[in-house]
Amino acid sequence: MRKKIISLVLLSLTLQLYGVSRTNGGMRLHIGEQVKSPVTGTIYQIGNENLPQGFNGNTIIITFPNTYYYDGRKQSVEYQLIISGVQVFDSYKDTGNIQIKEEEVIGTAVSSPVILNIRCKEFDPYLIDVSAVPPEFEQGWYYFGIEMFLPTSSKLLDYQPIAGKTDEIDFWDYPDSLENLYRQATERGDEERQIHFSSFPVFQVCLTTTLSNYPKTAEIAAGLSSPAAGLIVRRYFSNCPYMIQHNYNGIPLRLYFQNGFDQYLKEEYKLGNKIYLYTSVIFILNGEFYCYVRDFTLETPKDTVLQKMQRAREFMEQEE
Repeated sequence: MRKKIISLVLLSLTLQLYGVSRTNGGMRLHIGEQVKSPVTGTIYQIGNENLPQGFNGNTIIITFPNTYYYDGRKQSVEYQLIISGVQVFDSYKDTGNIQIKEEEVIGTAVSSPVILNIRCKEFDPYLIDVSAVPPEFEQGWYYFGIEMFLPTSSKLLDYQPIAGKTDEIDFWDYPDSLENLYRQATERGDEERQIHFSSFPVFQVCLTTTLSNYPKTAEIAAGLSSPAAGLIVRRYFSNCPYMIQHNYNGIPLRLYFQNGFDQYLKEEYKLGNKIYLYTSVIFILNGEFYCYVRDFTLETPKDTVLQKMQRAREFMEQEE
């Protein structure tokens, strides 16, 4: 579900024939091309029954799951993806409850672009957070754009909040912590070797912390023990010219930032204040965690999303 679907785009044109035109997204396909499902899920409906105007019979609705972190808990929800402008293969029409896998070919395009929407019964915090425009409410459903599939959108609620090194972090098999990962990596190191490298599934956490200095421009491999260690770092952080060496509750981190983040932090953040860093933890090298910082906020993830939800509600009320 986290795989990026680069063939999906937001539609800047206003499709007046659609009852939910503001949230329309699309697939860049020509008529006759194969249509692949962007999600893994279950067929909910084929056709346009009980849909807003503009969705014709060449429409399929797929129910799919999503998990995220909000209000201190892991949330498990279901959304529906509406794909309109696809002639669905007959094999999907015969029986109910058919499972669809991501990237599975479900039919052929009969319009260009193929129109996409996501809908949910709830005013969902995750979809509000990622959306570029407020949702539209039609016939008991909130209709959202497709930003959750786009690599350019910040998905703050994908990041599990942790407040310290002992907090449990979700993995696919069993939970772990920064402290335990660090202990395992450093205990089994061979002092004779120049490179002590420890890998694990990349995980995303929102670190609550304070910073004592701003990111500085430096050579990506600066301060490393060997050319081989430099090659490892360049492979993962070649587009990150800024870095902070940070002590997080006694755990050493190298925080890498993309171009421009040094200026954003200097303009928006006062050193010593609390900050929330949305961070992908990549590996441990020579006793330090190496991390990519995707974004930051000065308020909690919940408060940040609540503000977006309030603005979206106000916009929707003005349109009524």
